[in-house]
Amino acid sequence: EEVFFEGTAEEEAAALKIQAMQRGKAARKEVDEMKAAAGTTASETEASAPAAQAEEEVFFEGTAEEEAAALKIQAMQRGKAARKEVEEMKAATGTTVPDAEATPEAEASAPAA
Repeated sequence: EEVFFEGTAEEEAAALKIQAMQRGKAARKEVDEMKAAAGTTASETEASAPAAQAEEEVFFEGTAEEEAAALKIQAMQRGKAARKEVEEMKAATGTTVPDAEATPEAEASAPAA
């Protein structure tokens, strides 16, 4: 299915960057699954991670506006990863955080119906 994007060149570039990051994420997941099937442990592959990250570093040369857009995308991705990590930690410990609306403080400050 082909979708046409009607936006500025900056928005299109940002969308392409997000798509590339998602494809990379999917590829890394696939590689991890293949390594798991082959019996390679995560700790063995993490030992070489700093060298791999250094090779992947990309230098961005663009306008200040493009850099700001790229930084925004990076911040959104880091936030998403942090939220996922917290959810995984909660799931591992069985901890749940009640909704703010259900807490006694929220009930006391809510107007009476």
